[in-house]
Amino acid sequence: MYGKIELYMRENGRMDGKGKLVCADGSVYEGDFKGSVPEGIVKYTDVNGNVREGKWRNGGMV
Repeated sequence: MYGKIELYMRENGRMDGKGKLVCADGSVYEGDFKGSVPEGIVKYTDVNGNVREGKWRNGGMV
């Protein structure tokens, strides 16, 4: 699922903080992460270049 990860990792191995996640399929999440999922203000770019930006909670846009 994951390709390149550029963000903060906590000691327990979970992704927390601001960063960029490039998935294996080429989609990109940029913004805030909490508990290894997008949480807060996040910009998502899919493999076709379509962009969704806004508030995310528990890994999904709200």
